[in-house]
Amino acid sequence: MTVQFKEGYPNFSIKEITRSEAPEYWGYGVKERANLFSLLSEWKGNIILTSRKGKTATKEQIAKYTKSDQPTLVVFGSPEKGIHEILGGKMKNVQNAKSLNFFPNQATQTVRLEEALLGTLSIINAQSMS
Repeated sequence: MTVQFKEGYPNFSIKEITRSEAPEYWGYGVKERANLFSLLSEWKGNIILTSRKGKTATKEQIAKYTKSDQPTLVVFGSPEKGIHEILGGKMKNVQNAKSLNFFPNQATQTVRLEEALLGTLSIINAQSMS
């Protein structure tokens, strides 16, 4: 749901608006498919595969995506399996994809999906503004 503040503190008041009414939409689109490899094979653009097994994401690497005219698909694993486990040996067959770790030295086996989404997209968004 997208809302617009009609009035601020102390009398907060909001109204629901459509996505087209938001001049700068700050949200993201989510795609879910039964077969991840088919989605990646059909994607016409850049792909970031998020993984603790990927190379540490740097400003320079992220800039390649934020400065590109091509759309970028950011892929996350599931709570049960990471990208490497989901794709297996097919990972090297994915075109225009880079495996990046946005949480180096995380000191945990996995980062919870909702934290990975917010953290990764925040890092990408901050980099796109610099």
